[in-house]
Amino acid sequence: MSSETHGAIWWSELATRNPEEASIFCARIYGWDIEETEMHDGSIYRVCKQHGRPIAGIFDIANAPAMPQDLSPHWMTYIAVDDVDAAVAEVALAGGQIAQPPFDIPMVGRIAMIVDPTGATVGIITPAPPPPMAA
Repeated sequence: MSSETHGAIWWSELATRNPEEASIFCARIYGWDIEETEMHDGSIYRVCKQHGRPIAGIFDIANAPAMPQDLSPHWMTYIAVDDVDAAVAEVALAGGQIAQPPFDIPMVGRIAMIVDPTGATVGIITPAPPPPMAA
């Protein structure tokens, strides 16, 4: 727990059934630039940028097979930790629960979903290191 990023809000993600309307709202109210990118499964993921820096994402839960059909639209926050696996090992000792065990997303990082003692769900992430600079 020594890095500068440990404990930082790392990413926020909006799960919604109307990503187009959400994108328009976020651009107008927050001043974010929204860039669409196609995912490996053909779905569209929207990256929200502020001053050119990616800060959030928006995706369509209607097209996400892993998402329950009755899931309400919501924002999910991901907090950086130095070691997801070590943090997960401490969750139960701190009174929380594991909602989803650690998994890797290439070029993004290692993620787990946890529930704090109050019942609130949050994501934790050990961010992937940045790609090496071209010589």
